[in-house]
Amino acid sequence: MNNVPIRPSKWFYVLAVLVMITGCVLFVVLLLGGIASMTKGLDQIVVPGEDTIDLAKSGTYTIFYEYQSVYGNKVYATDENLSGLECAVVDKSTGENIPLSPPATASNYAVGGRSGRSIFTFTVTRPGAYRVLGYYTDDRSGPEVVLSIGSDVTMKIVGTVLGAIAIMFVTIILGAAIIIVTFLKRRKASQSLQSGQIAA
Repeated sequence: MNNVPIRPSKWFYVLAVLVMITGCVLFVVLLLGGIASMTKGLDQIVVPGEDTIDLAKSGTYTIFYEYQSVYGNKVYATDENLSGLECAVVDKSTGENIPLSPPATASNYAVGGRSGRSIFTFTVTRPGAYRVLGYYTDDRSGPEVVLSIGSDVTMKIVGTVLGAIAIMFVTIILGAAIIIVTFLKRRKASQSLQSGQIAA
């Protein structure tokens, strides 16, 4: 009777730990991978100066100031707080100036050697080519910096973060459930075994 194994096996504890570790790894991979894919989809320009970007759809876009960035073969590193920079967005087909406004929700990212924060948002009613300009007020000089432009970036970042957190919590809860169920079943099996030995 003493050689009868108690079920379930203690290996279920190891399985539970592996499930939790997997959840944490997935959290990091999904978070970094999701944000990295979003930054790759951003259009970049160097200011002071201007460039034309093609906006593929109508909707709201965000302009980010990248205080750490790579553009072409050049690395840019400037202060996180930048004063005196003004921006403008112009519809090339009509010459219309698109109104800019501060972002309702601040967004930040830091991945792949690029760090940025949201500074303006604007809305376009039709896809097409748009001129994006950046310059310093009163013709003052300032450092060359990188601006990046993308659509629905804030919501994508929030969705990526929430999705990664959800996966981590689900795996942690699943791992904890495996531990609790294994412990209770092993204790019940041990008690039954002891009762059988006493009866014998």
